[in-house]
Amino acid sequence: MAQDVPSVRAGGIRIWLPSAVLGVLGLGLLVTPLPLLEKLRILSAGVCAQRPSHSLLFGGVQPPLESRMIGIYGGFAVAVITLLLAGRGRTTGMPRLPVLFLSLLFIAALGFDGFNALFFDLHLPHAYPPQNWLRLVTGTLCGLGIALLVLPVVNFALWRQGDPRALVGVPGLGGLLAIEAGFVALVLTGWGGLLYPVSLLAVAGVGGLLGVVNLLLVLALLQREGQARFLSDLLGPFALAATLAVAELLLLASLRFWAEATLGITPL
Repeated sequence: MAQDVPSVRAGGIRIWLPSAVLGVLGLGLLVTPLPLLEKLRILSAGVCAQRPSHSLLFGGVQPPLESRMIGIYGGFAVAVITLLLAGRGRTTGMPRLPVLFLSLLFIAALGFDGFNALFFDLHLPHAYPPQNWLRLVTGTLCGLGIALLVLPVVNFALWRQGDPRALVGVPGLGGLLAIEAGFVALVLTGWGGLLYPVSLLAVAGVGGLLGVVNLLLVLALLQREGQARFLSDLLGPFALAATLAVAELLLLASLRFWAEATLGITPL
């Protein structure tokens, strides 16, 4: 019976409590009488300005996230899903040094393009006019870089016995880049049939990245780092982290709507 305790009290938290709260939040979002796209817009409103001029369209319809954010969060989600499917769900080793360097370079490229776009918006000297396709490309590379840096850290914090191999080498990075290039190519088609799949993937990436941060905090507060042996040991912490992520996104959206309505603050 003692061996069943971790599955019932995942990470010291009863599974039913955070799962019930998460279920209530999820049910509330599901039954809210709004179109799915509008619900996704609300969830992402606190982390994205949602400017039409900065957005790629799908069949003439604006998605919930701007092109740069679709790149960051969609690229992050694509990379994490690919790595998990490749059996890297317990890998604790950081990427090989060349891959690590390129990951940082990918993130820096987004920073450069972002500041260039900001200088353009402020009518300051800039290197080139911003383009939505470039926002998407640099965002996707950044999302990939974040995934390569974050996943080993998360695995190290989760598992009692992790896989010490390097997360990915140069050949593996080439495969990931090819998959991310396919994602970018699909988004750039602007095909209307991709509106909901891309929107759901990108918004899930927002919640996933925020949930990862929450998960690390939950494990640290509970002093449960590196304790999990089975996935069932993590159901409670996962549910709590996801609940916090949804609540935080709704809070950020509420603060934005309040600021726009009462203070007249609008995105740049």
